[in-house]
Amino acid sequence: MKSIPLPKISVQTIATACSQSIADVSLSQRLAGVIPALVKAEADYVTSGKAGTLYNIKKSVAISGVVSVSEMSRVYKGTFSRKGSIVRSTYYDYLKLQSPHGICPSCSQRVVSTLDHYLPKSKHPLYSITPANLVPSCSDCNKTKSSKQAKSADQQILHPYFDDVEGEIWLKAQVVTGSPPGLVFFADPPANWSSVKAGRVRRHFSELQLAELYVANGGRLISDIGHRLNKLFAEAGGDAVKNHLEEEAISRLKKAKNSWQIAAYLALSQSAYFCSYRHR
Repeated sequence: MKSIPLPKISVQTIATACSQSIADVSLSQRLAGVIPALVKAEADYVTSGKAGTLYNIKKSVAISGVVSVSEMSRVYKGTFSRKGSIVRSTYYDYLKLQSPHGICPSCSQRVVSTLDHYLPKSKHPLYSITPANLVPSCSDCNKTKSSKQAKSADQQILHPYFDDVEGEIWLKAQVVTGSPPGLVFFADPPANWSSVKAGRVRRHFSELQLAELYVANGGRLISDIGHRLNKLFAEAGGDAVKNHLEEEAISRLKKAKNSWQIAAYLALSQSAYFCSYRHR
């Protein structure tokens, strides 16, 4: 997972824009009236996010007893994210662009196509349009992520705005022998990490089904580089193959510690079986 900066816009800005764009006069006025509650909730959310305790935020059925869950859903779908609306083009699209190169920060692979509510809007209307709760996401990660709220700190998936797990390698792979060979991927956090941090990484990897995604990518990678590796082996043997694969990993490690490509190249370079395998 890639860490990305917390958005520089506030829920007050978004809620004000939404209230001014809603045709339903009653809802517009009531939404404007609960902006102070949204602002306070946003501050509490950021504090909890930084502390890793978002799982402690209680569910609610309305905002200040004034705006219901279904009405906040209308605000989100009918105004904030509705295609063609000024609010969407100004704020929704801005939030989608927060992830570098338009790549989903949760899987680091697929293209951002939507915003994901880290805390689901069906259970947390207070955070339906709160920027800190809206994470750029690909469609698959958005659909795969459970709508259930974690019951403990280590059950939380990673939050791109608050969690940075790029300091040390935790994403790893292993070669599977066969014709052709394959790769399996797994989360293996460093032993010096806290049980909560390690648990969250494993939970993130499991809940978003990243192993399956990376296995498919790994298989395609092996197929794509087979001809090049055969040529290297024919010219200089298995050591040349190993050195080439190591260089590919090292080159990528200059930019990041964890990606399926880095894990793949490291695993391939460390496999004597793979370095001497003749690709068809």
